[in-house]
Amino acid sequence: MTRLADWDGRLSATIMEWRERPFRWDSDCARWVAACVIAQTGEDPLSDLRGQYRTEREALKLLAAKPMPEYLDERFPRVHPAQARRGDIALAQENCLGIVIAGDALFFVDGVLAPIARAEWQGTWGVGRDG
Repeated sequence: MTRLADWDGRLSATIMEWRERPFRWDSDCARWVAACVIAQTGEDPLSDLRGQYRTEREALKLLAAKPMPEYLDERFPRVHPAQARRGDIALAQENCLGIVIAGDALFFVDGVLAPIARAEWQGTWGVGRDG
């Protein structure tokens, strides 16, 4: 996946779109991050999971079969949190996904884009990097 020429503006528009979206299992943190990746690259990292879960129980069943870090490792290169840049993916609180903005990442928690500091991230993955 490579970033589109206008990725930054597209990412900013996606952030604005999600600012006040209510939480539902069809608009959860995974779909939030997928929307941000699509904005940057035009590619959907969730294409194989779309339609496979609509409830918390179904999501947890998928995560039991393949933990979030393993899923991300298959699609994106890991980067050290200190080298994460705008638009990269961050993981916090076991299965909570966010998008790096600067020193923080925005996580979609209970229908709110909440910043979580870099020190609390459990992993980061690069978007639009070759490896």
